Amino acid sequence: MMTPSDYIIVQTILMIILVSATIFYAYQAKKASDSAKTSAEASAKMAEEMREQRLSEAQPYLVLRLRGEEHDTFNWSEPSSPQNFPVTILNAGQGPAINLYAALWHRHKTYFVADTKGYLTPREEWQTYISGFNLGIEEEKGWLPELRELVNPDYPGAISVEYQDVYKRRWVSYLCLERHPEMPQFVVEAEQNIVELKKDDS
Repeated sequence: MMTPSDYIIVQTILMIILVSATIFYAYQAKKASDSAKTSAEASAKMAEEMREQRLSEAQPYLVLRLRGEEHDTFNWSEPSSPQNFPVTILNAGQGPAINLYAALWHRHKTYFVADTKGYLTPREEWQTYISGFNLGIEEEKGWLPELRELVNPDYPGAISVEYQDVYKRRWVSYLCLERHPEMPQFVVEAEQNIVELKKDDS
């Protein structure tokens, strides 16, 4: 027959077992929760990496160059009336460029219309003439003023192309022109770059 002290001992042992079981199950539940959270984070990271890869594979990358004959110098003449610039635009990216709009940009005077093209596939070239005589922009293109923040103020102007990718992201590739050191009425190629236009840049 159990004495009161034996009863207390049994109760204590049962309590210890119950507490231990509770702690064990709580630990297992937390471990499962942490595992699920880690798995969810890994899945989200993988999905983001796949998205970035998909966007990267669809990105066009336009490379601009002037097409010279004997010397790669082109008559800029007066700042208000630059001459014709034969330009080759190569899509060196992996995705097509859509709705291309090319222009000759001048920091202080105006924007000169060049040409448009609906589609440029990867590795395809577009050869066009961008001219200071092709005036006719009634409204400024929204992305052109942004070049003031990007182009070195020492450069008189730039050849620029705005376009979209298949996900409707908007880009601008631009080729800066700098004055010839010995013949300032002529310009030569300088640096070029590409920038993505966010929605608030339009």
